[in-house]
Amino acid sequence: MRDVETMGLLRAGDAWLLSGWCRLRQAIRGFRIERITRLEILGETPPARDPAFWEADLERWPTRRLA
Repeated sequence: MRDVETMGLLRAGDAWLLSGWCRLRQAIRGFRIERITRLEILGETPPARDPAFWEADLERWPTRRLA
């Protein structure tokens, strides 16, 4: 179980990934959509994150962004 601050939706090969800041790992992580079994949307506003951090992480992976 993870608390994730959603940053975007990506396609990597044949997989769709929810990309976001994982509060457990304190880093950006990708979560395969088909492996998410439960989702709870909290009524909180996550802290602002520097978009350059996400851009730098995206450059490491052969992905296509949807959002």
